[in-house]
Amino acid sequence: MNPSFPAEAHTVERLLPTIFEAAYVENQWMNDRQALDRKLEERIEIITTKDAWRNKRFKRLRLLLGEKPA
Repeated sequence: MNPSFPAEAHTVERLLPTIFEAAYVENQWMNDRQALDRKLEERIEIITTKDAWRNKRFKRLRLLLGEKPA
């Protein structure tokens, strides 16, 4: 590739058919505001746990030493 050609442009060009021509399955709960709120309430504990674990320093070292996400 030409060194002045941005690699991101190549990546986006390859992704465009996937973005615009792919057949997506639509979840019914995404169209209902109350159902979406219930789904988010179900997942809030998982989301906060993952966020707390994501912010920890030395994650790989902690995993090697046996610490598990809380």
